[in-house]
Amino acid sequence: MTCFWDGILNKLTPQDFSSYHIKKPNNKNFVSFLQKHNMKTNMIKWNDTIVSKQQMNEHFTHIKDFQVNSIYDGYFCSTFEPFLFLICQLFKVNIDHCYCGIVMKYRYPNGIRVLKFKSNKNHFT
Repeated sequence: MTCFWDGILNKLTPQDFSSYHIKKPNNKNFVSFLQKHNMKTNMIKWNDTIVSKQQMNEHFTHIKDFQVNSIYDGYFCSTFEPFLFLICQLFKVNIDHCYCGIVMKYRYPNGIRVLKFKSNKNHFT
């Protein structure tokens, strides 16, 4: 069950990865890529709100400590999702994540495009 990672990679293009001089990775390599490029996401607003330093630290730790091999067990995406913050900052994109009809907006200043995702308690697309 890799729907979270599949959904994200389906929206990212080979050009998104070209600035990092890599080809578009598979799920496992994508998570490793995110961990390698993990950073405090100080550029991202969530629903027009600036994220606190404590929240940024918690996001950073979550990504750093994530077990790459667990991607096949499913991933419980949150409505305040550390990986979505990082993806916004790394790829300079905005994300709209609609969870059970409620949209969370992750915003990078002057983001180049909006990636739209939907999820419920069981699935992410």
